[in-house]
Amino acid sequence: LVIFDLDGTLINSLVEIEYIFNSVLPEYNVEPKKTSFYKKNIGNGIEDLLKKCLPKNHDLDFKKVLDDIRESYNINVNKYATVFDGIYNVLDTFVKKNIKITVITNKPHKFAVGSVRFHFEGYKIDVIGAGNQFERKPDPTSTIHILKKYNMNLNEAIFVGDSIVDIQTAKNAKITSVGVLWGLGTMNQLESQNPNHIIKNPSELLLITALD
Repeated sequence: LVIFDLDGTLINSLVEIEYIFNSVLPEYNVEPKKTSFYKKNIGNGIEDLLKKCLPKNHDLDFKKVLDDIRESYNINVNKYATVFDGIYNVLDTFVKKNIKITVITNKPHKFAVGSVRFHFEGYKIDVIGAGNQFERKPDPTSTIHILKKYNMNLNEAIFVGDSIVDIQTAKNAKITSVGVLWGLGTMNQLESQNPNHIIKNPSELLLITALD
């Protein structure tokens, strides 16, 4: 069983998220943020990202701003995101070898399901996003649920992601952790969590799962 993070691991959605947030912030007299800001702060869901976007002592109606962000998501999701090079080849190999593929993400569940359906139509991929009955990563409950669903032992699963949160999730669930360097996480960030593996290219997943 291979559990993937979504944004920054399977799909490059940095530009998309930047566009979605920056299309709303100026309406509330909040300065749009630069790409470097989003790259640094993505990973814990849109509520957390919005809190980081807003001034510390703001008097805005947070729920209203959040609703507008979600509406922008509805309009713009999947317009700018792309699948990272090499991902389809890895997924095709997993399918041939009967390796189960799942996604656990802190992206809101509705948008996570839509993104996976849009980019990976034809693949059988279970998706768990934020707000879908489980606590968000790094809470391991969703990961443990998937392990039980597929009757997998701890040593039969790996968690693949680009952020500290993903490595922490794997460790909390006591499964193998794989940090990837083609997303938003840096080598220093990933190394700080001492994952089982750090890889630079999706094809290295085939070595880790002994499918090369």
